[in-house]
Amino acid sequence: MFASLRIRLTIAYFVVAGLLLAVVAVVGTVFILSMYARATQDNINAVIAQAPAIVKLLGGDRKPLVQIGPQVIERLERSSVRVNVIDNNETRVQRGEDNRIKVIPERKPPSYGRRNDFWRGILYGIGGFLGMHPASVRVEGGVVNAFADLDRFRTVLVSAILTMSAAGIGMALIALFLGRYITNQALKPLIEVTQSLRRFSQGDFSLRPVVTNQRNELGELAMAFNAAADQVVAAFDERERNERHMRQFIADAGHELRTPLTVVMGYIDVLDRGAVTDRELTKNILATMGQESRRMRALIDKLILLARLDRKEAQETIETIDLAELAGRVVEKYGPLAPCGLRFERNGSAWAVGDSQQIEEAISNIVDNAIKYAPNGPIDVRVEAEDGHVAVAIKDRGPGMTAEEQAHAFDRFYRGERRFEVEGSGLGLAIAKSAIERARGTLRLVSAPGEGTEFRIELPRAD
Repeated sequence: MFASLRIRLTIAYFVVAGLLLAVVAVVGTVFILSMYARATQDNINAVIAQAPAIVKLLGGDRKPLVQIGPQVIERLERSSVRVNVIDNNETRVQRGEDNRIKVIPERKPPSYGRRNDFWRGILYGIGGFLGMHPASVRVEGGVVNAFADLDRFRTVLVSAILTMSAAGIGMALIALFLGRYITNQALKPLIEVTQSLRRFSQGDFSLRPVVTNQRNELGELAMAFNAAADQVVAAFDERERNERHMRQFIADAGHELRTPLTVVMGYIDVLDRGAVTDRELTKNILATMGQESRRMRALIDKLILLARLDRKEAQETIETIDLAELAGRVVEKYGPLAPCGLRFERNGSAWAVGDSQQIEEAISNIVDNAIKYAPNGPIDVRVEAEDGHVAVAIKDRGPGMTAEEQAHAFDRFYRGERRFEVEGSGLGLAIAKSAIERARGTLRLVSAPGEGTEFRIELPRAD
């Protein structure tokens, strides 16, 4: 995966680095040789400047120049400079290839062989390019010539080329490995994104964020992918939760509807077979069937309401409502049904924003739940305005709830340990919670065994 792209990028890094290193090597070699050439030329100039004095010192005005030539060469030559002496008869005195000073007959030019002459010509050309030029000076009886030692210059040239070549090869290898590392690091986010997409395509939606510190386009791609992956994983988790809730919801709804439906169908079968002839018994059967039918109707209505509250895209009426007035209507409606009464307390007006019908349904369900589970004590409904929100607290003095009951109080169809003692569907608190959360509020529960239960609704305060 991305092998060809990695290879191309690595080669590109290597080529660029190689070109730069080649330029550096050439410039470095030229610089070293230029320094050597400058030092050699200074030595040549110094030798030429000293030559007349040395010849005169060795008796050049009394002796033939060829006779004192070897001594002149010994005195003037340096490590990088060679000297030869030519008298007026063109007899040459110079150091040969065997490092011995020789006298070459008149008009016989030195010869080192065709191959040596070729390479010496190359060396002369390079030396001239670098600024090394032979020099001559007229002395008693002839001429003294000074020029660069080509053998030494060749050694320096070869050493510089080999050194720079070795350094260049080493740096090229380093550049190759460095280019591969840089390429791998640069492509790492892209590779991880591709791997994650492949996992997604295979059905693996586990979240594995792409970690990168890059601040370039690939870094932005990784961050965008992480954000998209979060949304995808969250969406699939939500879908899985919804499917799980839906399966549980269908199972619970089927269980709750099966009982009254079984009763109704059983009575219908009895009546159909004519097994009941007593008019009073028939009347009781019909009353029971009607009661169970109404129970099913109420359950179906609650299921429809709960489904509508669960639909986020469903429209709702947004209005400014006086929560105290709305809670007062609920207390007035349920007051006659509470054996020990409903006590209502309001602390001024409490304006909130939401769907008044849904909020009233939530308060009604909580009050109805308190009347069913705490019939032996008064129920307090208190409305108050606080900083940033308004609250409705419904508190009873019933048996309270255990920790397990509190954990499942808002689950659909959950009715606690007293489910066989109290009539209900187990949907009231679930509907209340959905309605309050739909209004961007919160519904909290505080209870303890033997200390009663308090439900607290908090809604954003209207401006």
